[in-house]
Amino acid sequence: MKKFIDFIHKYVQPKEDELATIIGYCHIKSYKKDALLLRKGQVAQNFVYLKKGAIRFFKKDMGRETTIWVALDDNLAFEMTSYFTGRPTSLYLQAIEDTEVYVIDRKNINKMITTMPVWQEFYRKLWEETIVSMIERITSLLEDSAGKRYEKLLTESEYPGRVPVKDLASFIGIAPGSLSRLRSNLR
Repeated sequence: MKKFIDFIHKYVQPKEDELATIIGYCHIKSYKKDALLLRKGQVAQNFVYLKKGAIRFFKKDMGRETTIWVALDDNLAFEMTSYFTGRPTSLYLQAIEDTEVYVIDRKNINKMITTMPVWQEFYRKLWEETIVSMIERITSLLEDSAGKRYEKLLTESEYPGRVPVKDLASFIGIAPGSLSRLRSNLR
């Protein structure tokens, strides 16, 4: 639980009783590599903090999989569009390593939002950071070359070495063969 508490402390400093309430709503789940956490058509019902492991968010279209996002240790890992709208997701979430998460259901999240100002502040700061990150990703996909996107992954993340090459290629918007050429040019 220490990692989740440290994650919360990056944004806010709850009092002991507030922290106890937050922790009291958490439960832990473990998933083996390749397990699906969410399937297309389901509605995301939980706030999920990824303690350790890796979760891939992907779409399937006519048998082709496109990796949209990969969450690694010490991060959020749930399908936000479905969670916030209550609509069925168009994505799949899959553990790509053995994975351990902390889960808080929507009912308890909403209870904390309405009764705990510190959780309101945590939530606001968290979503501000998430929105900025998503805008930066979209901007990078639109403006940066595939080579630049790959170089960013190499220098700014743990993705290489933890995420399969085919998923890395899809994540940066190129074919696996193109990524192989990029990788050999960088050697």
